[in-house]
Amino acid sequence: MKFNELSHMMQKPEPKPDTYEAGMAQNQLLKIGTHAVRLHNMIDDGQEMESWVAKKIDLASNYVKSVHGYTAGQKAGTYDDDGMTEDAGEGHMSKSQLYQTAKMSIELLDMIRKGDDLEGWVQTKLNLAADYLQAVYHYEDYQKLNPYREELDSSLMQKHAGVIQKNLDEILARETKVADIDTKPGMMRILKKRVNEVEKEIAKENRKETNEATIKPYISMYKGKDGKQVYDVLDKNEKSAYKTSDERLAQHFFKKNYNKLREAELDEGIQEWGKRLAMAGIIVAGLAGVNSINNAIDNSVPAVKAMNTALEMAQDSGNDELAKMIEKDLSDAKVRLSSGKDLGSVADLQDKYAKFMKTEGLAYESKLAVNLKQQLK
Repeated sequence: MKFNELSHMMQKPEPKPDTYEAGMAQNQLLKIGTHAVRLHNMIDDGQEMESWVAKKIDLASNYVKSVHGYTAGQKAGTYDDDGMTEDAGEGHMSKSQLYQTAKMSIELLDMIRKGDDLEGWVQTKLNLAADYLQAVYHYEDYQKLNPYREELDSSLMQKHAGVIQKNLDEILARETKVADIDTKPGMMRILKKRVNEVEKEIAKENRKETNEATIKPYISMYKGKDGKQVYDVLDKNEKSAYKTSDERLAQHFFKKNYNKLREAELDEGIQEWGKRLAMAGIIVAGLAGVNSINNAIDNSVPAVKAMNTALEMAQDSGNDELAKMIEKDLSDAKVRLSSGKDLGSVADLQDKYAKFMKTEGLAYESKLAVNLKQQLK
C-alpha cells in the first residue's frame, strides 16, 4: 500500500447530508491518513522519540486499529507488523505505527460506504486518533520546521516546546460533541499562530541587536606585498586595529581586545594602555592620532623601534644567529605589550636595546633616561 494513494482519496466529493455519519468518519480518516504520512516522513529512523509524542502516536494507532478490526471483521493479515521487532527504538516503532495507521485509514476509506450507520464509539475513536495525530504533527512541525529556530536560543526553544505540549494537552482534554470535529484542530492552529507571532518578535529583537553590532570583529588573512602572510585584526567596522605576520600575536590581540573591537572605541583604551606602560617604566612617545594598539606598538614605543633597527643591522651584516635572537625578543615584547602583562620584561628589553633608541620627539625626562642607559652600555 502506497502513501500517495491518500492524495487520490482526498479528491473524493463531500458526503451528502443523508450520509453524514459515514461522511464525517471518512473526513476524519483522511485527516488521520494525511497526518500519519506527514509524520512518517518527518520522523527519522534513528530519532529518539519523546515519550509525549510516542504515547500519542501509540494511542492514535490503537484507536484506528480497533476500528479497522471491528469494521473488517478481524480479517486475516490485518495486523501484519511489516517486520517490526520488539526491540526497535522508539523512533522506529512510531514510524511503523504511523505506516500501519495510514495503511488502515486507506483501507477503512474503502470499507465505509455512504449511508453506513456507524456506532458512536467508532466515530469517537476516529476523532481521538485524528486529534492526537494532529497534535503530534503540530508539535513536530514546531520542533523541526519552525522558521525562527536558527535565530532563537536553544534553551528558549526547549521552554516553548514544553509550553506547546502543555497547551496541546489542554486542547485534547477539552470536551466537545462527537459531531464537532473542527474545534480542536482550529485551536491547535491558533496556538501555532500565536507561538509563531511571539517567536517572530523575539527573532526581530535578536536581529536588531545583531544589526546594531554590524559586523563582528574578525581576523583577515591575506598575502602582503612581500609575499608573506598577513594577519589583520579588524574591528566591527572592518577597520584594521592590529596587523602582523605572526598569527600568535594576532590571535592574542583579538582575544584580549574582542569587546573593545566590537564597540570600536579604542581611543580611551589606548590611553589607558599607555598609562600602564609608563607605570612599568616603558617609554611611550605621543599617542595623539594613534587609532589602534597595533599602531601604538609599532610607532609609539621606542623600544620596539630600537629592536627593529637592531634587527635590520643584524640582517644587513649577515649575522643570522643574532637576527633570530632579536626576532624572538621583538616577538616576546609585542606579545607582552599587546596583553599588558609582564611589562617588566619589556622594560628589561628596553634597557638591552637602549643604544639603538632614538631620542627625537621624546619628552625631556625620557631623553635623559635613554641617554643614561646608552652611556651605561
